[in-house]
Amino acid sequence: ATRVKKSRFEDVRHDLVQAIRLFWAKGSKLRKINLRHEGSLDWWARRTKTLNVIQWVSSDMQDPDEQVESRPSTAMTAEERLLMEDETKEQRWNPRMQGFAHHTARTGYLEGEMALPRHDAYTIEFTITKRNPMASDLGDPTDRCTVKLGPNLRNLQEVAVAKNIVDEYAGCARYEFTHGMRTDTLAWRFEFMSSTEAVESHFVVEQGAYAPRDIPDLEVTDGSNRVISSYVKQLRLEMNSG
Repeated sequence: ATRVKKSRFEDVRHDLVQAIRLFWAKGSKLRKINLRHEGSLDWWARRTKTLNVIQWVSSDMQDPDEQVESRPSTAMTAEERLLMEDETKEQRWNPRMQGFAHHTARTGYLEGEMALPRHDAYTIEFTITKRNPMASDLGDPTDRCTVKLGPNLRNLQEVAVAKNIVDEYAGCARYEFTHGMRTDTLAWRFEFMSSTEAVESHFVVEQGAYAPRDIPDLEVTDGSNRVISSYVKQLRLEMNSG
């Protein structure tokens, strides 16, 4: 596998060198294009299967007392859920309600997937908090929310675990995570584990976001006058990620 990746890398490098030579030989000029593909991750609207979760506000900056309709706590596909609950398209895609919360049970999960604008290196951002993040008593410190991400639901890997303790930087039970991956599709699964069915101490996941990973255009290597372009770094990233 390593030999194949190295061969592909050398082929791409050779093609690039040839293309640059032809480009300058023709006297062409470069036009800088700065197109960023970024957006929100609508966990709730793009869910495919859930257990013991309810729709929640997209961010804790919104009113936490906003009326939220409870959802059935049985596992089902998005299509089955839409039919059984009479969930309208407006309710499902409400931008203010793309978060979700662990509901009246000790365990629960939400999973889903979506296509991204193009195959690229992305930074995935998401925030996990509590229904009452400033509470003096957060409940059992062994409670947790485990996050798994991947290109599809059959290939997920654990990328983060939110523990039921105060985050030292936020000063409350609010945990911000980032994860980098190169893909054109994104799948996720959030798993909740609690020692109690009391919803007051349960976790909440806010609406997420994705953005292209920022790579400096040029980077000077230490101890030399050579520079590495963002394109070369991108090729190396592809080579390492397979």
